[in-house]
Parts: sequence; C-alpha cells; structure tokens
Amino acid sequence: MKKTNTLILGLVICGMGCALPSMHRSNPSWEQLHTAASEGNLVGTMQMLKRGVDVNAADPNGYTALTAAAINGHRAVVEWLVAKGADVNAASADGMTALMCAAFDGNPDVIRVLAEKGADVNAKTPDGEVTPLLFAVLANHPAAAGALADKGADVNVQTADGLPALILAIREGHVKMAGILIDRGADMNVRDVLGMTALMGAASTDSLAVAQLLIDKGADINATTPKGATALMAAAFKGHLEMVQLLVEGGARVDAANDSGLTALKVAKALKHSDMVAFLAQVPPQK
Repeated sequence: MKKTNTLILGLVICGMGCALPSMHRSNPSWEQLHTAASEGNLVGTMQMLKRGVDVNAADPNGYTALTAAAINGHRAVVEWLVAKGADVNAASADGMTALMCAAFDGNPDVIRVLAEKGADVNAKTPDGEVTPLLFAVLANHPAAAGALADKGADVNVQTADGLPALILAIREGHVKMAGILIDRGADMNVRDVLGMTALMGAASTDSLAVAQLLIDKGADINATTPKGATALMAAAFKGHLEMVQLLVEGGARVDAANDSGLTALKVAKALKHSDMVAFLAQVPPQK
C-alpha cells in the first residue's frame, strides 16, 4: 500500500496547506479565495468571486478552492462554489478530487452535496488507483463510506495491490466500517490475491469482534484457500484459542484438511497449543 500511503500523506499536507494565512492584498487573488474557502469564510468566498476571481483557479499543485473547502468540511462554502460553477471533478496534479478530500476528511454532508452535483464517486487516482471509498476506509470514516455507497460508490472496489475494501477495513480492525460495507452490499466472501477471505483475515489477526460480525452476517465459515486452508486452521496456527472456539461454535468443520492433510487439530498439536488441542479433541464428529 505504499502508493496509497503516499497519497494520504499528500492529503495531510494539502489539509495543512489549506490553512493559509489570512487574506492580505499582497497575496495572489486565487490564494485569497482559497484561504476564505479553507477557513469556511462564506462571505469572504463570495467577495472574491464578485471581484472576478476564477472559481476554478488552482494553486501550483492543482488544488482548487472547492478542494480546500471540501477537505476542511465546509458544506456551505462547497455549495456556494458549486453553484457558482466550480468543477466538482477537477483533479489536482496527483489526481485528488474534492470528493476524495471530503472522504478523507470524513464529512458525509459534503460528500452528498458533491455527489448530487455530479462528482464521480468511483474516480480513481492515477497513482495507486484509490477511490473516494478507499480513502474513507483508510481513514476509518464509516459515515463517509456509507454516504459514498448510498450515492453509488463500488463497495467491492480493490486497491492497486488487489486488496478489497472490506478486507482492508478488517485488517485495520475497523469493525463498524466492515459492517457499513457489508450492509451496503460488500461481498463477505471476497478474497485477496492470496485467496484468503475476510474471515480468514480476522481469524489470523485474532479480531474476535470482526469475526463475530462476519459469522452473524452469514460469511462462509468453511471457505478454503486454493491450498485448502480454512479460517479455523489460520486461528489454530496463530494460537488464538478464543477465535478457534468462536469458529467452532459458528459451524467451522474441525475435520477439514488442507492439501497437506493438516487439520486444525493437527496444527494445534504440532505447535503444542495444549489448551486448543484439548478443546478441539472433544468436539464431536461433524456430519
């Protein structure tokens, strides 16, 4: 996710850069407009446009006043700029749009305004192919992700590295985010490039809350990787007894074996997880 992290860093810098000094006559007119927009100064924004400043004037990095208002969560300014002709799909030099900035900021109201005015909810950055939804997931803003999904964002979108949004959220331990994505139609049994499902990821990282959520939502508890590994085997390998118990109670097959003939019990024995061995050994045969 190096490309994604670079973009996030750029957004942080952008957000800091939007807090420009107060307006002075010596500043370029576009900078005065951007300052007013970033500060949520609606009157100042109006005044600059009345003076003839181009509503789509960009800074040296390609960011516009709309971007400045969006990343700082100023809905009223966003609405005014859009009403005055701001390009909702204008992108900076690194491919950032106002909607991406709003997603990173986590402002669902601004997201709705931009989407309703034609902003592309599935736009991708050229370097990293990150969409607004992925920015919301990375920054852990469930409400923003929900707003984007409600406006048509692809909840099954993947990063350039082939990591689905749901698995990305789960790897970060974001339970609420995972729930939002699932409720909006994310494939619970989606796999990463290694063939691991979201539940396998939760089992491997001992994310009990996430695993419980996936089980409750109906994820395939006995799904296998191309080599036959299951979520239960992943939990056994990591020594996560509570996770093993949760999976078994949820219907995981203890007798399932991978391509090498290993079951969760055999894995637990090999790694000398005595408490786990005792638990798995007493599980009755499954039909």
